[in-house]
Amino acid sequence: MPAIDPIPKMPLLTQTLWRGTGRDKLHYPSVLDRPNLYHFNWAREGLEMALRALGLKPNDEVLLPAYHCLSMITPVLRAGGQPTFYPVQADTRIEVSELSRHITARTRVVIAPYFFGFDQPMSAIRELCDRSGVTLIEDCAHALYGTPGGQPVGSIGHYAVASPWKFLPVTRGGCLVVNDPVTHPAPKMPAGPTARAELKDGLNTLERSMDYGRLPLLNPFLRPILSLSEALSRRRHSTQGVEADSRPLDESIAWADPPPAPLSRVGRWLLQHSDRMAQCELRREYYLRLAEAWRDLPGATLLHRRLPDHVVPQVVPLTTRNPRDFAAALLSEGIPVIRFGGQLWPRTPPQTCTNAPMLSACVFQFPCHPSLTTAEVDSIARRVRAILLNTPSGTPSPRDYGRSAEMEQP
Repeated sequence: MPAIDPIPKMPLLTQTLWRGTGRDKLHYPSVLDRPNLYHFNWAREGLEMALRALGLKPNDEVLLPAYHCLSMITPVLRAGGQPTFYPVQADTRIEVSELSRHITARTRVVIAPYFFGFDQPMSAIRELCDRSGVTLIEDCAHALYGTPGGQPVGSIGHYAVASPWKFLPVTRGGCLVVNDPVTHPAPKMPAGPTARAELKDGLNTLERSMDYGRLPLLNPFLRPILSLSEALSRRRHSTQGVEADSRPLDESIAWADPPPAPLSRVGRWLLQHSDRMAQCELRREYYLRLAEAWRDLPGATLLHRRLPDHVVPQVVPLTTRNPRDFAAALLSEGIPVIRFGGQLWPRTPPQTCTNAPMLSACVFQFPCHPSLTTAEVDSIARRVRAILLNTPSGTPSPRDYGRSAEMEQP
């Protein structure tokens, strides 16, 4: 069995968080409540299917934030569009006036994310897109719950995409919402997963949780089954060759993923039967706990010092002035960290946004998901604080913007 981090980076299945009834939907509305909801394995697949439904032509531009991850770029390339970029502020907020200046006659789509689950002027962005004749895709990959755009998340864009797997205890899970089905076509759904894939998805979810000690009562019964499944999987893959991809870099990263596929029924069931109130309240509690511990650290600041009542955060983003040393120390200590935007698309024009390289290099995201224990949250708080108190602070130079692949988000 491969070594795992001592503290889980992503949500796990536990005996206390999956028996929920979906109560308090008015208090914590979700993308999962929307009509015209289509489930995929990953949000990038839903994004690709929306772009394909729009029928992009080779010269059609898709406008994205200059601070991004490659999973936002690859669907555009696969759908035949041309990625272009707009700037964001140092706190990742989108300025509508700046966005407006980057819309051209060739712009077909604007993708606007709620970075880390926090507020964006999404209604104003929708108004701009409507005036410009442009489709808005509301990117909720970091915001499954709440009203960070002033309205229920996922309800503002012509389309919305989300990543439930970043919030709930499933090994995969993305979705697409079609909010304007009269004017914006729905995707053509591919065939569903096989029975073997359904079983594998369920077993993977259980195995990941048991690896972190979350389902102790099931472990003696399921571990032999999981070991047999893993052995059979290794045997199958050992007989399959791997064909090298000779395409240029941009095309290679776009076509490395398999075609879009619907999420398994096991995954969909888990998404609908998690305790929403517990999920949201614990995320907020853990965010505030970590934020309080890191409020006065030298050489580091919280990207968002305040947690609004209507926000359910994906992570706790922390900005450091010495990213290289900080990254090395986190890796050495085995502290779980997520690096959204750690690698920008190589063709991103550097002059578009001076904040993007800084955000890419200096913002580290720490988990606050509800399957963490209080002891694990306190351990993250204490060890990160100790690292920063012993890390020299200073202004990052361009060379500090390089990072090791181990720190990137999977």
